[in-house]
Amino acid sequence: YNIKKRDAFDNSYMIDKNLYDIVIVGGGITGSALACALDIGVWENIIQERIKPFKDMQVWDGISNARIRFNSDFIDKNVEAIAWIMENHNIQHAILTKLAQNKDSNVNFLENTKVERIMFDNIDYENEQFDLSDWPTLELSNGRILKARLLIGADGINSIVRSFANIESLGWDYNASAVVATLQVDPLVENIAAWQRFLPTGPIAMLPIKNGFSSMVWSTTPTLASKIRKLPSNNFVHLVNAAIHLRVADLEYLYSQLENNAIDFSKEFEWRQSVEKKAGIGNNPEEIFPPLILDIQEKSRAEFPLKMRNAETDVQSLVKVIEHGVITGQDLGNLQYIYV
Repeated sequence: YNIKKRDAFDNSYMIDKNLYDIVIVGGGITGSALACALDIGVWENIIQERIKPFKDMQVWDGISNARIRFNSDFIDKNVEAIAWIMENHNIQHAILTKLAQNKDSNVNFLENTKVERIMFDNIDYENEQFDLSDWPTLELSNGRILKARLLIGADGINSIVRSFANIESLGWDYNASAVVATLQVDPLVENIAAWQRFLPTGPIAMLPIKNGFSSMVWSTTPTLASKIRKLPSNNFVHLVNAAIHLRVADLEYLYSQLENNAIDFSKEFEWRQSVEKKAGIGNNPEEIFPPLILDIQEKSRAEFPLKMRNAETDVQSLVKVIEHGVITGQDLGNLQYIYV
């Protein structure tokens, strides 16, 4: 995203379309929200059908079955929900839609474009009208070269902007990975509850996104996560059901068979669940469990490492700094001003 030059220089300087007050590298939620400056009516573009309230949340331990329950009715019968679920791409879609609607905006959006290199150029500005030697120069994959008075990095963990600025990031590996997927559940069962079960290797959680569909996050060891993600769809579905419904001992047996194509996970799950029912396990009426998983949206499966990262909560503060700088005529690229 690029915010075009305003009235900081005379008109003769504005004829160069590759010079910008601000260049934001990164088109995710953080970068697009910053370009959009947030408080300009993004909410009206949110797809309301993709917002899912839930009024019940149940969390329990996989070994002891000790559990805690949260329900909006416990607070007030008139409270609609304890929380709402909204997907990242719904938020990002709303922000991009708002940017597209604002035809008079000074924001330029460069799609399908990668920053190949960032540098300070070595041009001799002694005889030039303006000295831009301290303006970062960006070489783009489409051949364009941009210069920015203020360069903002919103391009994720492997940020090329952070590398250019020699900014270190704090983080460490927890030796844990998460498998995520969109799951299909019984559409006839009202999907208004969130579920989380703590297993010895990490928790598995299901969040409702609409009737008939839930989003799953299963945190576990990297080795186990890799094996789970690679399972055939049918085995994946029944392993998720096992992780939520079966005893840990049964689940650990299924773990041991992840690389063995000789067993049918569907039959194993059904048999082990029937044994538990005959033994009276899980017959406590206070122990409520989510409906069985029916299927998985295949392209929704992914795996990523769990690491501690600095939260991206600086957008609003940065917007205020930029607004104040524009109003008071500050040089937005001046480090002394930005740090103040």
